[in-house]
Amino acid sequence: MKIRKSPLPPHSILSQYTADYTDCFRGEFPGTERIPPEKLMAAFWTTMPGWLAFLFKLRNLLVRPFGLKTETDSNREALKEALENGEGYGMMTVVAKTADEMVVSLDDKHLKAWFSVCIENPSIYLSTLVQYHNKLGVAYFTLIRPFHKIVVKSMFRAVMRTPELLIKKETESFDSASR
Repeated sequence: MKIRKSPLPPHSILSQYTADYTDCFRGEFPGTERIPPEKLMAAFWTTMPGWLAFLFKLRNLLVRPFGLKTETDSNREALKEALENGEGYGMMTVVAKTADEMVVSLDDKHLKAWFSVCIENPSIYLSTLVQYHNKLGVAYFTLIRPFHKIVVKSMFRAVMRTPELLIKKETESFDSASR
C-alpha cells in the first residue's frame, strides 16, 4: 500500500490551528466499509510493532531528565476504548470530532502536537501539526522529526494492512485480533 505525502484536506479541522510544523500523509483504505474516524484513531495508537514500542520506551527514558511528560500507563485496551468513545486518555486529549475527522492533542511544556485522522472515502489522511512553546520544543522536534515521519508512515501501513482490525466487533480487542 502506498502512503503518500499530501496537503491537509481543505475542510480539515486542523486548518484552524497555527503551527510551526505540518505534515500530512494519505492512503486508501482497502475495504468498502466506512470506518468511523475514532476507530481509525484508536487503531493508529494501539497497533504498534515491537520496534516502535521500543522507540517510545527509549524516548521516555531520554526525555524524563528534561521534565517532559512520559506515558507510564501503557494499557492499550483502555486507550482504544477511550478514543473509540471520543474521550481523552493519559497525555492525549480529544479536541474535536466530526463524522469524518477526529483530532487529538498532546500538550507538554516544550510543544503541543495535534494529530488528525480525516476520512474522504476511499482516502484516509493522517496529519500532524506541531507548535513549539520554547527552544526546548524546537530542539526536541528537530531531533525527532526524521523519526516522526518514519513512525507515522509505519503506523499508517500497519493499520491499513490489517483492515480486519477496524471492522471487528466492538467487544474484540486489538491485542487479541493481532495475535
